[in-house]
Amino acid sequence: QSVVLTYVDTKSNMPDRELVMPGGERITHAELIKRFQAYPTPSWVFISPKGALLHGNRNGKSTTRELQLDVDKALAKL
Repeated sequence: QSVVLTYVDTKSNMPDRELVMPGGERITHAELIKRFQAYPTPSWVFISPKGALLHGNRNGKSTTRELQLDVDKALAKL
């Protein structure tokens, strides 16, 4: 099993910057924030290798234990 842990800089001044998702889909930075509810900054988003949201909106100031629990939650959805 695997997940893609994605760090999203929601304060970026490049909302039209194009990103390539796992699986090849191309979306803008603004679309990524909206789709995965990646806010506030910093945010961690767990997505499947095909680009599906598994777990998201984890504040970047999480403890190691909190982050591990989020990884477990994401893997449980695969």
